[in-house]
Amino acid sequence: MSELVATWNSVASSGLTGFHIVKAHRKMIGTPRDQFVPTPGREGAWAFAERRGNRHITADCAIGAGSVGVAGRHALVTAVADWFDVLGPAHLIFSDQSDRYWLAYASGDPDPDEWREHSTFTLEWECSPYAYAVDITSQCVTATNPYSNSISIPGNMEALPEVTITPLDGTLTEYTFTANSYSITDGTTYVQGTAIVISSLSDTVTTGVTVDEALTGAYSPAALSMVNVVGDFPILAAGSNNYSLSWSGTATQVRVCFRYRRRYR
Repeated sequence: MSELVATWNSVASSGLTGFHIVKAHRKMIGTPRDQFVPTPGREGAWAFAERRGNRHITADCAIGAGSVGVAGRHALVTAVADWFDVLGPAHLIFSDQSDRYWLAYASGDPDPDEWREHSTFTLEWECSPYAYAVDITSQCVTATNPYSNSISIPGNMEALPEVTITPLDGTLTEYTFTANSYSITDGTTYVQGTAIVISSLSDTVTTGVTVDEALTGAYSPAALSMVNVVGDFPILAAGSNNYSLSWSGTATQVRVCFRYRRRYR
């Protein structure tokens, strides 16, 4: 069995000769955040369900500096610290699940146990509750008014999509996009060729080519088009999802594109 490799902030741990990840601990679910409030005169407690909190990932690590001696061992510990000490969020990928990444933060303060040419320690990350597919899934259709269709999401986790609506041969003066029970209406007038980006990651509507290539929820405030927007941003459930689009204006054809990252437990 090949050794487990962690790629952190686009740098693989295998590049540090003598540094080994012995075991990774990835908890099964994100931290439960449900609240229970005991109430006098009532059995049990009122329960308030919450979505999952962050997930904690740890890696048991070892250093064997071999013939370089004590000084070489400590130099390698320092090199690992340089590799691990990343400010802000970064992608964390383990080689046994190379199709997905965790959006993670370096957490804790590793305390290496150093002796002769060897050292052992634990690295910790605080991560989003679900892993994201490395590859973005895209699906586009050309719609006529009114339009309805379905899109299927693989696996067993819901997806937060970015939906781009582009009038191809005329204007849009108002449109309504619905997916499952979520519906959003925008009364802004858009000219032919304008890309209207509905992002469920950032809960925004923007115009122009998407600035969110990584689908991380980033957006350009200058491109916001929220003045005439009402409704709920769509969430796509695992399995089949029905969606529809209707509009007013001179456009007879509209391009609809879904982009999302599959999520994993």
